Amino acid sequence: LLLFRYCLEDSANEILYEIFEYLDGYDIYKGFYNLNNRFQNLAINSNILTKINISTISKTNFEDYYHNILIPNQSQITFLRLSNPFVAEIIFSEARLILNFIRLETIILDY
Repeated sequence: LLLFRYCLEDSANEILYEIFEYLDGYDIYKGFYNLNNRFQNLAINSNILTKINISTISKTNFEDYYHNILIPNQSQITFLRLSNPFVAEIIFSEARLILNFIRLETIILDY
C-alpha cells in the first residue's frame, strides 16, 4: 500500500494563483509572504497585490504591510480602499507619496 501525501508546496503556481483569487491581498501577505522564497515570489508577483483593500487591520500590522508590500509595489497598485483613519494618515502623511502610485485608478476612503 503506497501512501501519497499532498502538500500545498507541491501545487502548481496556477493553482496557488487561483487560491489567491479568493483571498484579500493582506491575507495573502500574512499567509504566504514569509513561508519560503517560492511563496514570497508568488505573493509579490500576484496581480492580487495590485488591488489593496485595507479595512480591518491594526496599526502595527499595517505599518509592517506598508513597508513590505505597499511601498515596494506602489507603482503597480491600481485600487486602494482605506477604511481606517490611521491608514489614510500614514498613506497621506508623507508629502507627495500618493503621487508614486502611478497606476492608481480608484481610491476609496470610507471611514
